[in-house]
Amino acid sequence: MSVKEQIVTGRSYRRLIDATNMLWQRISFWHKASDCEHDDGLSTENKIASGFAKNNIVFNSDGSISETMFNSSKKTTFNADGSITEVFTDANKNVITQTTTFKPDGSISVS
Repeated sequence: MSVKEQIVTGRSYRRLIDATNMLWQRISFWHKASDCEHDDGLSTENKIASGFAKNNIVFNSDGSISETMFNSSKKTTFNADGSITEVFTDANKNVITQTTTFKPDGSISVS
């Protein structure tokens, strides 16, 4: 016996549960990440899990931190003057360097 099903997503409706106080109950159709399939056949749950697995954090002997994420990387260096330098490299090998300096008056400058 074959099963025929109709998949309903992204819909909601309201049901009046207390007419005196005009109290409505909102009922929504939601699904789990494991139920959401993409064109490549993977579920959202699998896609997110594989993305987290690609992140790699290394604490270097010089006190800096290196992170490898998806198609990019970031190196964070804590400088002797209290500033923080971050170097971002994307998949196309474009490099962005940003230094954050914390001043004695409490202000922060980014360059």
